[in-house]
Amino acid sequence: MVGVLATGGLGGSVCRFTQKGIGMGKFTGVDGVGILWFTREDYPACLAIMADRETFPRTYDEWHKRTQEAVAFVEREGGKVIRVETSAQKLGAYCMVRGMKVDSYGRQMFASDVANWPASSKH
Repeated sequence: MVGVLATGGLGGSVCRFTQKGIGMGKFTGVDGVGILWFTREDYPACLAIMADRETFPRTYDEWHKRTQEAVAFVEREGGKVIRVETSAQKLGAYCMVRGMKVDSYGRQMFASDVANWPASSKH
């Protein structure tokens, strides 16, 4: 699992966005799906810190295309997407403080936590 999409930590299933495409469970009981969103400029740095970088698209353009397809799929299925903007610095710090690798689990936890933070604390 690449882990760019994860449930908002609210139960339900995880959207798996892999080299082979998208696999999805049901959205029953899920209020939103947190998706990590990288910038073009920071994508190489994000890849560099990932323990499982070989599972990610090599270029930002390919990642962006696949992510847009995943977002469209989630929305078609009635899910709500919560865009979680991040950087290598933020993602790396989050995982380091929690003693986690920057892998699919670490990315899922980051997306889930940020998607569930109160709006006032996301600045």
